[in-house]
Amino acid sequence: MAWAQTNLRDIARFDCHLPVPPLAYWDDYFDLVVALSAFNQPADELESSWFEELVRLTRPGGHLVVAVAGSGQNDGIGSASRPVGDWSARYRPGHLSTDFIRRAWSKFARIEQIIPRWMRSDRALVIGRK
Repeated sequence: MAWAQTNLRDIARFDCHLPVPPLAYWDDYFDLVVALSAFNQPADELESSWFEELVRLTRPGGHLVVAVAGSGQNDGIGSASRPVGDWSARYRPGHLSTDFIRRAWSKFARIEQIIPRWMRSDRALVIGRK
């Protein structure tokens, strides 16, 4: 992140945050929110809270692009993920199925598309609109 803060400061802002919401931005602050590593292995109770927080930061009509760990279920997302770092004790493989995403996250934003095995990985790309 230090490299990005130094070398990309003219085009983007890079911050670290606490493991729980909220982030230090105003409501409707961004036109586009991209979260490529926010949903690796979050604790169960934080999954929807984090997505709701990202929606809060997105202006009406704006988009969210969120990569999530593959489910390992027969829902087309991808193969089971592996525990990483400090989340391993609370991690449940396959926690974000397409059914879960559509059911839980559509309360906060319109889920426009879920792209399984994004970039040939065990991750899916969720595209939403506020």
